[in-house]
Amino acid sequence: MKTGLFFLLFAPLACFSQATYTGIRVVEKSHGLYEVEIAGKRKAENTLTQTYNTVSKEKLLLTTDTVVADIGKTFGMEFSVITDNTVVIPLKFVWEFPKPMKNPFTGKIYKTSEMEDLMLTNQPTFHSYTLEYDYEFVEGLWGFKIYYNNIEVYRHYFYVMLPL
Repeated sequence: MKTGLFFLLFAPLACFSQATYTGIRVVEKSHGLYEVEIAGKRKAENTLTQTYNTVSKEKLLLTTDTVVADIGKTFGMEFSVITDNTVVIPLKFVWEFPKPMKNPFTGKIYKTSEMEDLMLTNQPTFHSYTLEYDYEFVEGLWGFKIYYNNIEVYRHYFYVMLPL
């Protein structure tokens, strides 16, 4: 009963927001659990795992805001950043964790994983988080946010839970 009550109370938090900032609008196409094909890895200093996966193909498996932690589990969203004209803009992508996590290999503690990238607007794109290590198994609300010029233009929450 406690679990059901938790989801009733937090269900409104688990939705996405669509914000417009100086002509920028983020439109979500889908969110949930995905099967991904990883094309490679990039070094990403401001992330918990110090890497960022480059995905060459993604397939939505289940539309959900609830994720049962497991190695290889990928959750995220497909979206487009909409502007009047197609341009390249700098964006910051942030995953906020429910509590600080420590990378056991570097000893660094992270409350967020952040990366900045240039993005072509008016094109579909995909951003996700793949659980690769058991030290990432932290239960609670994980927030994904997109910032343009340090202004939040999008957010989505997932509830990550530990396996039974």
